[in-house]
Amino acid sequence: MKWHRILSLIATLFFLACACVSCESGSDNTDPGEVLPPTGDMDLVGSWAGYFVSGADDAIDPDAVDDVFLDFDDDDIFAIGVITQEREARFIGDATQFVCPEGSLNVNYTLPTRTIFGGVLDHYTWNTQGLDPYTADVEAISIYGEAFLSIYFLNGVHWYTGTPEADRDFWQFQFFNYTTTGISADIERIAGQWQIGDAFWKENTLTFTITPNDDGQSATVTGTDTHDPQNTFEGTIIEIHYDDDVHGTDLYDVSLTLNGTFDLEGLATYVSSYDTQGVHTESSLAIGVSDGDRMVTGIAAPVAP
Repeated sequence: MKWHRILSLIATLFFLACACVSCESGSDNTDPGEVLPPTGDMDLVGSWAGYFVSGADDAIDPDAVDDVFLDFDDDDIFAIGVITQEREARFIGDATQFVCPEGSLNVNYTLPTRTIFGGVLDHYTWNTQGLDPYTADVEAISIYGEAFLSIYFLNGVHWYTGTPEADRDFWQFQFFNYTTTGISADIERIAGQWQIGDAFWKENTLTFTITPNDDGQSATVTGTDTHDPQNTFEGTIIEIHYDDDVHGTDLYDVSLTLNGTFDLEGLATYVSSYDTQGVHTESSLAIGVSDGDRMVTGIAAPVAP
């Protein structure tokens, strides 16, 4: 079921990013508005959806990479990406997370038709052999990529930073833009209960509740999982707004404390539900927090009332 959700999600985002879906086709929640212009503003701030290619069979020669759509397979990593104006980036998957701390993503906006970016990301993967909850193995990867002529589409390569240059393998990544005009962070839209399946342990379900505060821009987050012994979460989620945000960015700052002891920080983004050209996707909340040793990550589904 989760794999079908991911396939339909990337398919719909592909239609939206490539401007193949007209505004008249409708949506379940919010009109997505106009897609971003093909030239001009090359700002990477916003939300993204796509894949990090992985696996020995998919290693490539970086000098021979063309800007073509990839043929993704089962060992590739689907993720929802979040890039902030403060040059923080998180790519949030169901069992893994790629984290570039605030101020660490290098972006070159000086070229008229091309935005170049790169940096070193912490790649988190679950370590279910550990005795502590939500622990992860962390390994550094480097990325280098570009947006050419528009910011509909990011393309680039990644590699393991610690591998000697002579022994390195390279893999591609591709992400489609999900930022649209007319949409911005709204704490009321994400209020309610959400679930992440297979959170850390297989068949462990994490359920968290988002309760808006009186200020209208933040909310309290509480959560528990089904593991024995049970793990608990509490924290806050805050809308992110920028004064010069001309496109609309549905982004949120997240702070969670695990079991009253471990403080995790991160980002979240809301993906609206669309029903266009026969492809339906559920509303989803991509949420990713970490502290260097632990993480919570997932593309959460809403809990039916």
